[in-house]
Amino acid sequence: VGVGATFIDGQMWYLVNIAPELSFGKLGVGLDLNIRYGPADSANKKIRAEDFDEFYDYLRIIRYIRWAQKGDPFYIRLGRLDYSRLGHGFIMYNYRNSASYDLRRMGLELDIDFEKYGFESVYGDFAGRGVLGTRAYARPLKFTSAGDIPVIGGLETGLTFAMDMHKDANKIYDVTKPDSTDDKGSMSAIGLDLGLPLLSLPMIRSTLYFDYAKIIGYGSGVAVGINFDFSGMGLFTASAKYERRFMGDKFLPSYFDALYERD
Repeated sequence: VGVGATFIDGQMWYLVNIAPELSFGKLGVGLDLNIRYGPADSANKKIRAEDFDEFYDYLRIIRYIRWAQKGDPFYIRLGRLDYSRLGHGFIMYNYRNSASYDLRRMGLELDIDFEKYGFESVYGDFAGRGVLGTRAYARPLKFTSAGDIPVIGGLETGLTFAMDMHKDANKIYDVTKPDSTDDKGSMSAIGLDLGLPLLSLPMIRSTLYFDYAKIIGYGSGVAVGINFDFSGMGLFTASAKYERRFMGDKFLPSYFDALYERD
């Protein structure tokens, strides 16, 4: 729940935002309801009728539809993306495909784990050329008898590729020449990773990892860390990680992040 104010045609309206998720087993439906009350300077305040006078106004209340959760053998989410990540997050972490409520996009997350190998994928915008990312991974010891060894048997290696296909994604502005730009087209990054799952329980997962990433045409970096994902019986989730980064010039970790579309 969020509270605040919004200005429309010079008038201030009080704003209440309600964004719950309704869960039915593995099926989840995320809602996003904005209720504007006012105007603030009016003696006859009321809920703004223009927000609910078209069918689309009710359709946009649905933020997303998902099946299962990130980390399950089969996971899919369609609609607004809020916390998308690939692998350990060194290239994409907590990516949001919508800059605001009024600039929402239809995106997709699709992950499939076949136990010995699998993939993760993110697509930010079906309506245009946006962010596209995928990570393919394998657990090589699962192809041998060593795959049954606790902890070591789950060793995972992955390859990540992500790019923004928008025509302005790699446009460089020269601050000394405000009227000149160097348009290099799309922006992309590639990475390699290793992960050792220390805990793989229904409620908590933890992985020790190593990541290398390079932004194509720019710099590269390395990260070593450990992460924790906690799921509280379907009522809430929490995640944390401790990471040491070694970054070269012209490199930003987690380039596709929560503020990417806004920036």
